[in-house]
Amino acid sequence: MTVDYGSLPLAFPCTCVGLCDADCECRAGGHFCDQVCQCPTTCVNRWQGCDCTCNSRGSGDEDEDQEECCRLKRECACVRAGRECGRMCKCARSKWGVEAGCVNRVIGAKLVDPQKYTYVDLSHVPNGGWGLFALCPLSRSFPLGEYTGEVITDAEADRRGLVYDEMKLNYFFDLANDAVVDAFRLGNALRFINHGSGKAANVEPKVVMVNGSQRILLRTKRAVGAGQELVMDYGPKYQLWKGGSLELDNQ
Repeated sequence: MTVDYGSLPLAFPCTCVGLCDADCECRAGGHFCDQVCQCPTTCVNRWQGCDCTCNSRGSGDEDEDQEECCRLKRECACVRAGRECGRMCKCARSKWGVEAGCVNRVIGAKLVDPQKYTYVDLSHVPNGGWGLFALCPLSRSFPLGEYTGEVITDAEADRRGLVYDEMKLNYFFDLANDAVVDAFRLGNALRFINHGSGKAANVEPKVVMVNGSQRILLRTKRAVGAGQELVMDYGPKYQLWKGGSLELDNQ
């Protein structure tokens, strides 16, 4: 079952000397222990990874290779749990779309560089400023990469939010129930994805577990054509600088 990691506290590796008990930081936060925790590998709360086997070389059929290599394999424990595969998993490693191997390591193995597939230009969204566009055709569920930035507390986000409101910008993204990613100074090009309501949205976010920590993965909701603007529904809390909700009539 997939876990909503964004609704959990920010994960920190536990410092348990022996087997974890009810006082374990991971268990208290609703997390599994992971490879960075100090508890022994025999800990019953430790994530064991998947036991998927992957071909060492591609078959030439991209769908078949992906099915064999975790991303589309419903039996994969990591995929079912909304986690990227890690060092504890039996699957192989590879580059996205190049050779067979595990492709459920988009963030952990940096398999996708947003700069190779997107470009920044003036947005088609009214008052949107800069926007992000597809450099080439992108298939459905294509991983655009990680929404990066500075991880801050909710309290710090509230403080910075007062300043950002005056600047008429907002690069916050909820990472956990007590932490936010601020991409204003440290973010990559994905921070330029503007808001599109409802069916206009062609990008969706997902908080996934990567090597013991929450990370934000952005991927396409459907096939996107070259030159098309990438937009995402930021939810009911989103406010356009002059009020209202953004719509993309030309998408």
